[in-house]
Amino acid sequence: MENLSVTVIRDQDIIESLPAGNGNLNDLLETVPGVQFSEKYHNSFQAGEIKPPEISISGGRPGDNKYILDGVGFNSYFDPNVTNKSYIHDIPGHSQEFFLPAHLIESVTIYRSNIPARYGGFTGGVEIVETKDPETKIGGELSYKTTRDEWTHFYIDPHYEEDFYTSTDESYQPNFSIDKSYGLFNLPINDNSGLFLFVSRLESAIPLTLFTEKETQYRRNDVIFLKYVFEPALETKITLGGLYNKYQEDLFLKHTSDSQFKLDNGGYKIAGKLEHESDIGKTEANLSWQKSGNNRDAPTSHFNWTTTDIKDAGAAINRTRSPEGGYGDIEKSQESITVNLHQEFPPVHVAGVEHFAMAGAEVKHVKATYDRIDTSTNYSAALVNASVDCTGNEEDCIDGDQFFWYKTVYPEDQADASVSNYSAYIEDKMEISRLTLKPGLRISYSDYQKNTDYAPRFATTYDLFGNDKTQFFGGYNRYYNDDLLADNLREQKKPYEIWWRFPAVLVDGQPPEWQLKPRSSINLARARDLHTPYSDEFTAGIRQKLFGGRLELLYIHRDYKDQIVTINIDDPDGTYTYQEFRNEGRRYHEEASISWEKWTQKHYLFFDVTWQETKTNSEHFDDLFELDELDEFVWYDGRAVRRDKLLASNYSRPYTGKLIYRTKLPYGLSFTNKTVYRSRYRSVDTTGDTFIDPNTGAELEVFEKVSNQSSLIFDWLFTWETPSYKSNRLVFELEILNVFNRRVALGEKVDEYRLGRQYWAGLTYKF
Repeated sequence: MENLSVTVIRDQDIIESLPAGNGNLNDLLETVPGVQFSEKYHNSFQAGEIKPPEISISGGRPGDNKYILDGVGFNSYFDPNVTNKSYIHDIPGHSQEFFLPAHLIESVTIYRSNIPARYGGFTGGVEIVETKDPETKIGGELSYKTTRDEWTHFYIDPHYEEDFYTSTDESYQPNFSIDKSYGLFNLPINDNSGLFLFVSRLESAIPLTLFTEKETQYRRNDVIFLKYVFEPALETKITLGGLYNKYQEDLFLKHTSDSQFKLDNGGYKIAGKLEHESDIGKTEANLSWQKSGNNRDAPTSHFNWTTTDIKDAGAAINRTRSPEGGYGDIEKSQESITVNLHQEFPPVHVAGVEHFAMAGAEVKHVKATYDRIDTSTNYSAALVNASVDCTGNEEDCIDGDQFFWYKTVYPEDQADASVSNYSAYIEDKMEISRLTLKPGLRISYSDYQKNTDYAPRFATTYDLFGNDKTQFFGGYNRYYNDDLLADNLREQKKPYEIWWRFPAVLVDGQPPEWQLKPRSSINLARARDLHTPYSDEFTAGIRQKLFGGRLELLYIHRDYKDQIVTINIDDPDGTYTYQEFRNEGRRYHEEASISWEKWTQKHYLFFDVTWQETKTNSEHFDDLFELDELDEFVWYDGRAVRRDKLLASNYSRPYTGKLIYRTKLPYGLSFTNKTVYRSRYRSVDTTGDTFIDPNTGAELEVFEKVSNQSSLIFDWLFTWETPSYKSNRLVFELEILNVFNRRVALGEKVDEYRLGRQYWAGLTYKF
């Protein structure tokens, strides 16, 4: 059966031979057509970070993609756009629930367009991950790989050098080490069942300076995966699996004493799968329970003391302030239960047409919670007064020294939201001589916004000569996103309170009582009746067998509609300012690519060149706009243009070129070259000025072009595998990233650069 979808598959052999640094799942996708990485990827400032990078597929934002692990999705419903690690109100998120290492993975399939009706809950692309099965013989691997700052060349602009090499927080990481280790074990039980166990740790240590002392921050990603496979007959396979993943960061606040805190992500997954082939076709059923969270463990309150003889931490570095503490504990959790069924029916021949029908359904219930464990207070405006008498109050006052007269209180808070998603689909692939048609329909319903959505899917292929050598293909498809529970949780959060001691003068040596300070406006979030965000896609292309490989030319056009944005709305009485979620976001994406792929016994070659352009009126769903601002015109490139026709500022290089060449050499040697070309960065940014449109007389905000240099990066991986001795062998690895040490500016920044040359060394024992 010919696959009419536009896919890229990376199997185990390619996955494990790619130079990929930290080796997270998304690191493997840098060479996939239509996939773009953030401009912050491989920043020289933060070489010790190990969190997986976010990706864009076919113009979508990171949260627009669907991630599927062994048949069940693992998207995080929390806001992936929160990146500030010391943000008072929230915790940094990610679009994935679990961070998976490469050596756990059997294959990764990326759907770029013409995506089957089986898959929903996305407007970007689909990433399907299949984990390894147990092998039939006892055996396994133990592996260790490492890099460090001494093996890395940093490109640092002279303007930042002093701050970088004397770093006092994680923004600059001049010293680091990263260690990656894993073990996998195949344990056959009998002829038709077995166990697969995988354990890994990816850890980095980042020494920094807190005041005058060295303090090391850590990042750690732990994975434990256990899989049981039972095949009672050739037509039946039962799989049971369990996953534990925890990602943790140990941090502290810059120039702040007693401020150490932890952030962690990850959770658990327990799943079962049944695959069975019978007279009614191929059946696959999945049942999964998953629970994950984003948590912060931090000191309850923050104090911005004035530096004195008593509070003297800041004196060591000549600062007038001596901050202390943190911003309190927050726990966010996501729990889901998913059941899905997929059925492929036997082919049916009717009136000269061969039908290959499939159908299925899925039910998914997700509950998300937000919990600020205790009331957290941020004290500021400390007044020094040698006469102050605190009368036993030691929290916000020091006898004979100072007291606070202003504080912001974040009350203990709980919020929860849940959603049940129901979906069903049907698809029929019809072969009529040289023509193949694949109409499909996916219907989904969400009880959060009470939306019923109909997503038609249609793809077609015409085999020009009837020999599978030349095929024309195309399609029209609609994709609907899942609900983002982050807006529901934000809607329920309590507003912070402001308290003060006014007037801030002592009465008989004592500070006045705290009073709730009236606020002219209070910011609250609320959601209107929202439509489900969706994208409409048109595709056309040619596949051609050429020189022993497959050439593919592809054009994709995507319109992203009803995207969620945040609008400022003032309440008529002036008491509240609402941040209201609305369906006023727009995004337009065009993409054209040419790729060619060839396999032989000893060689693998893949190359791709892609042009793309993405225009949007909003980068993220929580970008804040004034009422009607999104419909306004702006002044750009000498003319008035709609805001939604401005270029996106991230994931937006117009041209990319990607090349993989892998070869197996004599004596157990092998070599892989990965080359990635990214054309000149191109975007727009506001100048802060306004201009009077000569045609309409309207005052328009002025935008200008922003550009930066192109890049060509070579990454190499050399491996040598020793001859086998009683099924035991060693594999030595040398990985070189940015082989030619290119100096590459990142995004719109003219003074921030990608990492230079970096070495990784590894050793694997196979038995």
